[in-house]
Amino acid sequence: VDFIAAPISAYSKNLKGNEVLKYNPKKAKELWAKANAISPWSGEFGIAYNADGTAKNWVEAICNYVKNTLDIDAKSIPMSTSDEFLSNVDSGKMTSAYRSGWGPDYPSADNYLVQLYDSSSADGKGGNSGNYKNPEFDAMMDKALSAPSTEEADKYYQQGEEILLQDLPAIPLWNQNATAASTSAVSGVEFDYGGGPVFTALTKKQ
Repeated sequence: VDFIAAPISAYSKNLKGNEVLKYNPKKAKELWAKANAISPWSGEFGIAYNADGTAKNWVEAICNYVKNTLDIDAKSIPMSTSDEFLSNVDSGKMTSAYRSGWGPDYPSADNYLVQLYDSSSADGKGGNSGNYKNPEFDAMMDKALSAPSTEEADKYYQQGEEILLQDLPAIPLWNQNATAASTSAVSGVEFDYGGGPVFTALTKKQ
């Protein structure tokens, strides 16, 4: 799990700080106690989602994890339709955490990191619906976008991800796997960066 998917060239399992994405209830309790000592928590933690989609089960599961681990009230907040949900997200009216998801339009870390977390994509200008802004992160994205090679750009993208791992403007939970069925009469079955079949690689056996 990461801020970009494994098929993208900048993907790395060795990012500094990626331990924050591992499920560790003991550490969560310790950190919550420290935070609560600084500013006591009150109220209820909620995660909003659109009820006409497929998020209900996992949102409720996460709320239960939060409730049982941190011993606080947590609940899912269903919104009737995708239109209602997205309208509230896009207009900045959300007052709770909310579910999100992203599929790449092209195979580059730019399509994840710049589109979702750069300041240039905030304030209704792109996919940065949480209006996350960090000049240090933006500077890394600028360096990546002006780098002379993919290899050099990927290094800057990874440094940018390490900043995201500190700030956590979103919490990556999983990447969606591609699933397909084939036949022995076909060879060369493989998938592209978006999980679709690479039709030009398919060969029908004679």
